[in-house]
Amino acid sequence: MARECLFCGEPANSKEHAFPRWLSEVIGGEGDLTHAWENRGGSWTTSGFDLQVRQVCATCNNTWMSELEDSSRDLLVPLVRGERTWPLAAQEQVRLSAWGYKTGTMLALALPQDERWVPPEHYRRFGDTGKPPDGTTIWIAGLVPTLAGGTDFKAGWSKPERLDFRKRDGTLDRHGYRLSFSIAHLVFQVVFEPYGNKLDRPRATRDIWTRIRPISKGEWPPGRWLNLDELERLAEGRFIDPR
Repeated sequence: MARECLFCGEPANSKEHAFPRWLSEVIGGEGDLTHAWENRGGSWTTSGFDLQVRQVCATCNNTWMSELEDSSRDLLVPLVRGERTWPLAAQEQVRLSAWGYKTGTMLALALPQDERWVPPEHYRRFGDTGKPPDGTTIWIAGLVPTLAGGTDFKAGWSKPERLDFRKRDGTLDRHGYRLSFSIAHLVFQVVFEPYGNKLDRPRATRDIWTRIRPISKGEWPPGRWLNLDELERLAEGRFIDPR
């Protein structure tokens, strides 16, 4: 059976870069990209930004997806380079949220079929509306992507995960997902919470994270930047799990 484009249902006759290729020009093509997956406890490392997925059609790839990249590039470049020193306006947060959701969900497609936690209907909704589904919260943070001494520069990192929400008796109720990824100095974390509750960061990490969906005051730069060790621990649940 032929693949269908997750965003519109047409034949998936195109390849889309999970990380857009223009990022290699911004970063200079240095460093590795690490992609981790949850259940199998593994990861793989690639060089460059050439990771492609096959679940899109040429029409989506060459129209609204391309337009989203073009309209976001001027906003992303100073953030990726760690050069932005002023707050994010409301419309900038909307643009960043759309780009972050699109990129996070594309990276999720690079995992094995049985570890793709984003439901197909969420791709279709995003393709129809250009907005993440209700119940999605998105944060960004700053990262120091180089270890002391200037070694081990991390160009990018990603980890999609399933979130299990349980009833008071411990039985499974619903699933959500968390899509974490970084590009040089910028970190995104996309969380879908199926009950529609407002998520917030523990007080101890609020100087790290800026919420961009729902729109916030857009404070930037962060009071504290993540380091590479903290980046690897992002998957430990730095948000309040609503009950």
